[in-house]
Amino acid sequence: MDLQKAIAPLGYYNERAKIFHEIANHVQNNFEEKIPNSKEDLMKIPHIGQYTAGAVLSIGFGISSSMVDSNVERIIRRFFCSIIPLKGKMSQIIKAAELLVPKKNHGIYNLALVDLGSLVCRFDKPRCDICPLKERCDLLRYSQ
Repeated sequence: MDLQKAIAPLGYYNERAKIFHEIANHVQNNFEEKIPNSKEDLMKIPHIGQYTAGAVLSIGFGISSSMVDSNVERIIRRFFCSIIPLKGKMSQIIKAAELLVPKKNHGIYNLALVDLGSLVCRFDKPRCDICPLKERCDLLRYSQ
């Protein structure tokens, strides 16, 4: 089956099909056809960054790992703004995110955090009034 046709209903197009193909070839040639289960190895694969590696580990393998996209980054920067400056280094954000991943249900937690950032802790007009973290959020404490 043609990969491009198979992923077209998902909204993926030619460029993504090429990327998937490149990733599959890299896994086949460098990891004995098995997707690696360590963040270091996953990030050696072309086009795989911290977020995707964390998603593969936490959702695919059930291994504790964070998924830091712009939504999660925004939550952590706001929640910990007394500790991590709003313009702090990304490495600080990733370290904080790793420390917050629970011992169980890593994938569910990560997906919930991404959704919380996109739906509640939005870039524009955050919905602090309905946020489940509002009682402990530094942004609210320091902005009042």
